[in-house]
Amino acid sequence: MDLKETLLEIYQSRGRLLTPAIVVEEASPEDSPLHSHFNWDDESAAHSHRIAQARKLMSSVQVVYREGTETDPPQMIRYFHPVIEGDSPSPVWRPIDEIVEDPIAIEVLLREAMRQWQALRRRYAHLNDFWQMIQEDIPEAEAS
Repeated sequence: MDLKETLLEIYQSRGRLLTPAIVVEEASPEDSPLHSHFNWDDESAAHSHRIAQARKLMSSVQVVYREGTETDPPQMIRYFHPVIEGDSPSPVWRPIDEIVEDPIAIEVLLREAMRQWQALRRRYAHLNDFWQMIQEDIPEAEAS
């Protein structure tokens, strides 16, 4: 049974419900076909979880990009961004005001934005309403 079939079986057996918590519960028995997809070493899994929490924490910091007016609220942007530097396999997080002053860092950030846009497009391109949403949003983005 492949991953899709396994997850679909869980979905159906749980009353057409699938959540990450359910998947972890179903994967916990050692004979589960999903068991090997998870880190069951509590110490290293806890460290990985804290790393994910740190990423979320750093991503949550926002600053005002454009002041608000009487009719429009201020526009906020993320302050810290992950940027690959040198030979490092993992990104370092830099403040946006430093990134925009560094031509290489801004290029890296823009390439990542393009990669994310292409992933979003691949994920939702089959939905006709997706393209309608994009077209409706473009004039709004150009006006700001």
